[in-house]
Amino acid sequence: MGLRANLQRHDAAACYQAGEDRHRLGDIAGALIDYDAALALEPDHGPALRLSALALYQQGEAEAALARLRPAIELFAGQAEVWGAHGVILAALDRTAEAAEAFQRGLDLAPEDGVLWFNLGLAHQRLGRLDAVIPALAQAARLLDTHPAHHALGVAYQTAGQFDQAALSYGMALERGAGAESALNAGAARHQLGDDEAAEGFYRQALEQDPLCVQALNNLAALAQDAGDHPRAAALCRRAIAIDPAFADARNNLGVTLQRLGDADGALAAYQAALAIEPGGAAALGNLTELLFDQDRGTEAVGHHRAAAGARPADPETWLALATALERGGDLAGAAEALERATGLDDQYWRGHHRLGELLQRTGDLAAALPRHRRACALAPDQADAWRQLALAAIKAGDGETAMAGVARLTAIDPFDPQAWSARALALRLLGREDEADDLTDREELVAVLPLPAPPGYPSLAVFHQSLAADLAAVGLRAWSPRGQSVVGGFQTQNDLFAEPAAAIQALRRLLDQAVAAFLDAPDPTIRRFVPTSLPARRYRGWSVNLKAGGRHAPHIHPEGRLSGVYYVQTPGEDSNDLGGLEFGRPGFAVPLPVQPPTRVIQPRPGNLVLFPSYLWHGTLPFESPGERITVAFDLLR
Repeated sequence: MGLRANLQRHDAAACYQAGEDRHRLGDIAGALIDYDAALALEPDHGPALRLSALALYQQGEAEAALARLRPAIELFAGQAEVWGAHGVILAALDRTAEAAEAFQRGLDLAPEDGVLWFNLGLAHQRLGRLDAVIPALAQAARLLDTHPAHHALGVAYQTAGQFDQAALSYGMALERGAGAESALNAGAARHQLGDDEAAEGFYRQALEQDPLCVQALNNLAALAQDAGDHPRAAALCRRAIAIDPAFADARNNLGVTLQRLGDADGALAAYQAALAIEPGGAAALGNLTELLFDQDRGTEAVGHHRAAAGARPADPETWLALATALERGGDLAGAAEALERATGLDDQYWRGHHRLGELLQRTGDLAAALPRHRRACALAPDQADAWRQLALAAIKAGDGETAMAGVARLTAIDPFDPQAWSARALALRLLGREDEADDLTDREELVAVLPLPAPPGYPSLAVFHQSLAADLAAVGLRAWSPRGQSVVGGFQTQNDLFAEPAAAIQALRRLLDQAVAAFLDAPDPTIRRFVPTSLPARRYRGWSVNLKAGGRHAPHIHPEGRLSGVYYVQTPGEDSNDLGGLEFGRPGFAVPLPVQPPTRVIQPRPGNLVLFPSYLWHGTLPFESPGERITVAFDLLR
């Protein structure tokens, strides 16, 4: 009896070994035959149970694989490999929470198993457990030190907004043989950090690894757009389209580029081509909508959105996009109906509740808006936009406590969020805490007025301003009282001003670099409470405004900035009461405050630079002089 049992074990082991050899060579069907033979001889052969289950999984038979593995779990619960296989099969069956538990059981037995850490990290990622993803994948990258592990860790860092760590992880992946995808992602991370030169290098590396990588071409086109080189951007988009005519993103990007070059007809054709490939594509449809409304063809724009909603009536996103177009066209009732449709299709759709709350705010129905914003915050507790609008609606309704709760959550998400600090000051005033509010908005140190010298190469400020005014006038793309901006009765440039190569504009940029650096590097400036001094790069977004007689800026803040500034090139007259003074402190909407906030007016002078935190409410007083008021404004971006 003992000899027969030994022979059976020997035969089972031989069958298992043959199966493992075939499995390693990719012969899954042959491996299964050998594993089954081993199990026929020894039904509780643990390795054969585990690997035959994995082979069934590889053949797409996940349910059969799970059934095959069940006896192994019962017999060999103390083996980490069994729990790893169990987790992989559960994940294939979309039982991700159970898969994560299985991987963790395996790690309890083998805490240095890099594959288990890798699979656990991916499971946490699918479950949205963002706080658990990075620790798990960091362990996997340490233990495995392979390019897939480092790439996955890079994705996790990038998702969490930790772009510096993401770029380092992608770099590690590339050093270990990763392909174009890691180079693309590394470029995107570097772009987020403001290092466009490094971003371009990574995109070019992706093209070296894959010359047909259309996404790399599209990303290079976006960099060229940001640099103001629109002809090059258009050429890169067309190159991507030649490789892949069905690449809708490149066609949309080409439309943006052509629009910036002033070719509205070409842009229209590009957006329509993108939509022909991806009907209802959000980016192309949004850009097409803006272009059609700019051409007074709003009815046509709404028609495109109605068609998209008709084609995908069960998609809440299409109804939200239709609502946006209807609101742009002034049909607020229709917009509300579309948003009700979106939330009716999916009550968990936080953005639908969020946008409906915004629309109700616009119509003045704050009592109905607040529950929508609360619902959006409950559904999406990590979405800053949801908390911003809750705080804003509460401020308009005079509810300081709710506003402060929203502000607290906002500052937990981003301590430097300009809208959070702006809302905090107003909420404090609603609560009667005037001294604390004044500390945020009415301190002399918060606003700096800096006279700048003429830059090198210009004999005087007057000569410099003459050249600068001429260069600003030559900037091609500008709009009269642009929608969504504060300008009333004036022109504003639409491209990034500092991407323009004109000599005087670049000379001003160098002056601003020096002035901002000195301002931020001064010993313990008050501004450091609101502007991070550890910015990896000082990225500016600049524009120029020409105000005519009667023109003004409505009160506003700069939600995308950290530090904002305005440089005065030309003022309309000599009378200090008719220069279009810069006023701080007046909010841009009605607030039922017990005491109105203090205001401060700074009279503009050519050659002066005014710097202030982006959260401060500011606008300009209208002027009646016949001349023009020319300014260059900018944000130091987050």
